[in-house]
Amino acid sequence: MTTTESNTIKNHNGIAMTLLQCFHEAFCAKDPRGAARTLAACPLEEICETMVSLPPRCVGSLLLHFPAPLAQQVMSALPHHLLVEALVQCPLADAAALLRHLEPRTRQEIIELIPSSVAESILALLDLPTTSVGQWIITDGVHAIYEDCSVHEALEYLEQQPAKGWDEVVVLDRDHRVVGMVTIADLLRADRARPLASLPLRTLPVLHLTDGPEAAGRVCETGLVTSFPVVDHREQFIGVVPSVRMIALWKTSLLAPWLKLFGVSERESDETSLSAVAKQRLPWTSLILAVAIATAWMLSTVLPLTETSRLVSLIPIALLVPLACGLQSLAATLRTSVISGPSPFFVGTRGLNEAMYTAVQGVLLAIVLLVVVALWTQSFWTAWLLALIVWGTSIVSSLAGVIFPWITSRYPAIPPYVSTALFMSIAAGGAFTYLACVSL
Repeated sequence: MTTTESNTIKNHNGIAMTLLQCFHEAFCAKDPRGAARTLAACPLEEICETMVSLPPRCVGSLLLHFPAPLAQQVMSALPHHLLVEALVQCPLADAAALLRHLEPRTRQEIIELIPSSVAESILALLDLPTTSVGQWIITDGVHAIYEDCSVHEALEYLEQQPAKGWDEVVVLDRDHRVVGMVTIADLLRADRARPLASLPLRTLPVLHLTDGPEAAGRVCETGLVTSFPVVDHREQFIGVVPSVRMIALWKTSLLAPWLKLFGVSERESDETSLSAVAKQRLPWTSLILAVAIATAWMLSTVLPLTETSRLVSLIPIALLVPLACGLQSLAATLRTSVISGPSPFFVGTRGLNEAMYTAVQGVLLAIVLLVVVALWTQSFWTAWLLALIVWGTSIVSSLAGVIFPWITSRYPAIPPYVSTALFMSIAAGGAFTYLACVSL
């Protein structure tokens, strides 16, 4: 191959790469969700190569629209400097949402590379509880325009934006503070030459990142708009909370005490690793196991000293542990379904996750149970049988905790206490199975 031919091929490759980059930039700007869906179908290496060739703002937009597991893989594979630039150019809420996908050690490394002023705001968002407004804000597709722009300029800007279904436009001053809100219908009826500041804007109280459901409820009582602006500690606009997410915030605040009671983390989701969930839930189920063993021992001191009574005294263990796993699964499922809502697909993914969570912690509990019961009854067969039945009924009970919210959404007439009765019946079935096998 001659030097001229080689240079020609290089030029053609360079032109092709430039055209491809321009295509991705235009695609990301107009339809980031579609661009992310198209790119997600490619192998991880090709995704990373494409991301490296794009501007940081496009990288952040694509990462936000990737599925959580893929976003985590891509962020871990991208160079740190590109990831930092993308996070800095993202809205603060989006940057915090992306950083949650990373492992704690990698997340800390990235935060140390971000400018301190931005890093402080991101850390404040990461530390917010799930019952605060900051966990429910949306920045994707939100329309925000400065008050000194004309109606004509505002309409031109909105025409270039991808359709997201938002009817309200947030009007800001040049310090990025909220002045008011106006609907697209109001803009279409107004004089094109008028500045936005001269329009009859809808003024309403803004929400802060740390506000809880009570403050959000007071703002919702105004009933003026379907989405509510949120500001940070500097009173600068960062996003909106739609009214539907206000309902999710209220539901989460109601579930928070129950999550703590059953040892379920408020931040647990389907993307949470298996080891993290098992570590979070194991102390509570271990406590229930200890209570069950203590109850069985107290029962054995009351019943006559016979072989049958000693076997019967082990029934509380077969009842309480599956009941605890079922209630944990129910609380976690209700927490996860606040946004997505129960559906057959949701039931399938949640059921698989809960079965794995319960199987992992059930193995650890079964080993403890096997040792304790074997030493107590001097019968390895009884201990092995009880541990196996408790492990199996715990998994079935956790699956029931996933299915029950979906059933109640389809049949609202079913009272909530039926779920407890369902778990009790599963646990009782395990107990009777234990008695039947021992009596053989």
